Amino acid sequence: LLWSVFFTFLESFLLLLIVVFFSLITNNIMSAIYSIVLLLVGHIIVDTQEILFVKTLPALGQVLKFYHYVLPGFYKLNIKDFVIYKQSLPAEYLLGSAAYGATYSAFVFCLIIFLFNRKNLD
Repeated sequence: LLWSVFFTFLESFLLLLIVVFFSLITNNIMSAIYSIVLLLVGHIIVDTQEILFVKTLPALGQVLKFYHYVLPGFYKLNIKDFVIYKQSLPAEYLLGSAAYGATYSAFVFCLIIFLFNRKNLD
């Protein structure tokens, strides 16, 4: 249960950083829309790659594979189903997912700092 709370916090923190990033480069409404789309895509990208339609079109599979590596994988931080059904997760998965979330958050945070330093506040 504590791991689930930790990963929910990490997912929320990453989403907050993404919202701040988009708010620095677009207006507020577009920032919210982009963030919601990224959250949805981050949760369903791995399931989309398993659809038969995608498997029959190799070009689409390559595009989805590229997006899978570039966009944040929020599905890695979602362990609520394992907690609900009382399934155990290996420690390597938990630590790897936590490291992934922390690394991606640090990358987005560095982008935010870079953009904020270049922004003219006058």
